[in-house]
Amino acid sequence: MELSLNQVLKDLFEKHQKQNNGAPAAYAEQAFERFMKTGFPDRKSEEYKYFPVHRHFPESPLLAEKVEDPGAHLVFSPKLDDREAIHLVFIDGRLSEKHSSRDLPEAGLEIKHLNQLSSTELRELLEDHLDTYNVNNDPFIELNSSFLRDGIFIKTSKKSSTLPVYCYYITSAEDVNSFRNFRTIMVLEQDSRAELAEYFFSEENAGGFENFFTEVYAGKGSRLNLYRIQHKRGKEVLLNNINIYQKENSLVNSFTFSLSGKMLRNNLNFLLEEENCESHLYGFYFVDGDDVIDNHTTVDHQKPNCFSNENYKGILDKNGKGIFNGKIYVRQNAQKTNAFQSNKNIVLTDSATINTKPQLEIWADDVKCSHGATTGQLDNHQLFYLRSRGLDERTAKALLLHAFAFEIIDKIELDPVKDYLTKVINKLLGYQFDN
Repeated sequence: MELSLNQVLKDLFEKHQKQNNGAPAAYAEQAFERFMKTGFPDRKSEEYKYFPVHRHFPESPLLAEKVEDPGAHLVFSPKLDDREAIHLVFIDGRLSEKHSSRDLPEAGLEIKHLNQLSSTELRELLEDHLDTYNVNNDPFIELNSSFLRDGIFIKTSKKSSTLPVYCYYITSAEDVNSFRNFRTIMVLEQDSRAELAEYFFSEENAGGFENFFTEVYAGKGSRLNLYRIQHKRGKEVLLNNINIYQKENSLVNSFTFSLSGKMLRNNLNFLLEEENCESHLYGFYFVDGDDVIDNHTTVDHQKPNCFSNENYKGILDKNGKGIFNGKIYVRQNAQKTNAFQSNKNIVLTDSATINTKPQLEIWADDVKCSHGATTGQLDNHQLFYLRSRGLDERTAKALLLHAFAFEIIDKIELDPVKDYLTKVINKLLGYQFDN
């Protein structure tokens, strides 16, 4: 299977290069050469052991072409209510100017759409930023670089505080053979402040394979809140790589909410390359039906006096399958490191499964590190207590699940995101009370 997939991708890459529609040829060729050395991950790959992506890749992949703007019902149903913000809507990987903010953007914020740059502008931008912050060697990053055709570049100015930026990635294509690649590059200059929310949404008939890659450079003293909301209702596969590179005194808060999706994979990688960096990783996933949601995280402490805290929670129902694999590296020079990791799961049925693997690798001796994972059902004693106070069983369960999930939501600082997630997750959990 692996050899045939590699050959299919090789043929597709040659066709892509002939079209000359994307990244510079030399850059794409080098990326594809690196991909071919590792090949497409199969069930023998340790990193993709519980996520059989090779079984769900299109047999005859086609690079998605530009489509006409769909009806407003598709775009505006998930759009967050925040007038004081910049909204960018992408339909099947292409910018929809019709539904995006018309006034771009304020002073202190630069936004460029890669597809609209001249070949010279694109080449210069890629040389300055693309893959500069690559902290892992995932094969899908190489595929993204090989087939790169579209993306967004966001840059803040020094000592600036910008409006929130919302990026909506809407999938409407029904072709199961669609292969879509998209790149986001975000650069925070020294002492700047920014908020980026990425929303992944699809129609029920959507199909295909989506390969997203987000690169973030957090400059000295910068502050970033990064939100990802994944609400995929179709049959497509979403694979999302996020690499975050932090400089001295920077702070990054990362939030990942995976609420539905046939197959979702998030690879979140932090590189703390200088002193006094602070990283917070929060995640919540609700796995229902036959969905598979996989979260792989890496936090790499390379210098002293840094802090990281990771808290992921999951609720699994019916035949849902969840995976959590969290790694913390503390290098020999990273003394005075504080690093903490927690993964907690509630399994609601006998047929739901969770595979969790928290890991620590420490080469320094003056550190404070801990990790842990728990998996269980709802506490019968707590249920009994709530039932004894007059609540029916369904309401009592919803109340306990609400309390479990909202430890993560309460950390959100951007009110429109917090309000939206509160409504959606309450509905998923069957929680009917007013907040």
